[in-house]
Amino acid sequence: MGYFIRFIQTDDEPTTLPMLADALRAVDPLYSIDDIAAVGGDEETGILRYAGVDYAALEIDRGGELLTDERQELLDDIASSRKRRKKDVAAILNGATLFLVAQVLWADRDTDETLAKFAPLWEWLLTNRHGLVQADGEGYYDSNGKVLATE
Repeated sequence: MGYFIRFIQTDDEPTTLPMLADALRAVDPLYSIDDIAAVGGDEETGILRYAGVDYAALEIDRGGELLTDERQELLDDIASSRKRRKKDVAAILNGATLFLVAQVLWADRDTDETLAKFAPLWEWLLTNRHGLVQADGEGYYDSNGKVLATE
């Protein structure tokens, strides 16, 4: 079972893996997103690398089966929550136009070291697009911090 972090986008701004690769390289030229491939008309896949080392398998879905399945799974996960921001998160999930899913590739690295490599990606997305970051077993985040904790 993998560990996943997602960006749930709610606006119609274009978001592509080549665009994200350029944004990451602007932060640090050691970042790359390689092996980018179109999968059908609504999906892209690629590998997030830093200094040539794999950190995540990435997938963008703009309305295909992954978006539908992921949305329902995440809605089911928060259904029993009694926290006040649950309705806000559900509205964002229901209004999602794009999911960027990162399956973290741990290798033999420290957890903090590995997750730190994702910070520029989430920062760019939260600054330049509307939406939330969701981390398995943690919760939902916006640019100000945690919005809704999950188990």
